[in-house]
Amino acid sequence: MIAPFRAAAVQFEPRQFAKAANVASFAALVEQAAGEGAKLITTPEMGTTGYCWFDRDEVVGQVEAIPGATTEVFAEIAARRDCHTVIGMPEVEPETGRYFNSAVLIGPGETTMQFKDKFIALGAEETPATAARWPGGCGAHSICAVVSALL
Repeated sequence: MIAPFRAAAVQFEPRQFAKAANVASFAALVEQAAGEGAKLITTPEMGTTGYCWFDRDEVVGQVEAIPGATTEVFAEIAARRDCHTVIGMPEVEPETGRYFNSAVLIGPGETTMQFKDKFIALGAEETPATAARWPGGCGAHSICAVVSALL
């Protein structure tokens, strides 16, 4: 049986084209939730940057690889607070140059699982959700209209 744990959902409205400020504000909210005892913290889709973009040229300064600078911010919180956080962010695959609307579960010392949803307007492809074990049990996540569930 899985032991009870506290979960939190962060409500945050990012500002378009203000990634650094968004990440700082977003991290403070995750820090607050972890400080109040949350062991699993979920965050909004594209919470680090907001969305929508007109074209690839407009989003190019917002995407990053996973792991990268943004995931490192939340990995540090996870390690220090012994928690897991699902971060919604735009991703670029360095080897292909494809862009994704991604959600990544970050825990102490590792990126546990990742889901990449397509940027329809930007020509990316969708990948299936992955499932993984974490100290709270088994889980899977997804983005947008795809149903999310913790098993």
